[in-house]
Amino acid sequence: MRERKSVITFEPLRRMAIVFGLVGGLLFVRVWWPIQAERNLGKLQRVESKVFQKKSELNLLKDRYANLTSLTVIDAWAKKNGPWVPPNGENVIAIK
Repeated sequence: MRERKSVITFEPLRRMAIVFGLVGGLLFVRVWWPIQAERNLGKLQRVESKVFQKKSELNLLKDRYANLTSLTVIDAWAKKNGPWVPPNGENVIAIK
């Protein structure tokens, strides 16, 4: 009678590796991915709020500039300081 040699099979190890991979994939899809999406959404909202703040500051500056350069302001300045005259030799200072 022949002796039976022990044959090592890798079937249980292969099944364990498949289960480990599936559990890892499930954890990735169900846990890590939504957490990262929520974190990135928070970053996006912070950046959008900064952009909105900068846009409102820019609009405020535009309004102030428009008020300063409006015809009423320029007319008031002209009435106070006299009309604009083209530069000539008498009213220009030459710096050498």
